Amino acid sequence: MALGSTDLSNSIDGLAALVQEGFSLDPFSPSLFVFCKRMG
Repeated sequence: MALGSTDLSNSIDGLAALVQEGFSLDPFSPSLFVFCKRMG
């Protein structure tokens, strides 16, 4: 689990890259990824 906000203006490809580069995970693996934006 990682806490923090995400720039949701990224495309799905940008979010997949975040998963791959930031966490060394395969975005197509049978896992659940939840992204939240900062309120404000």
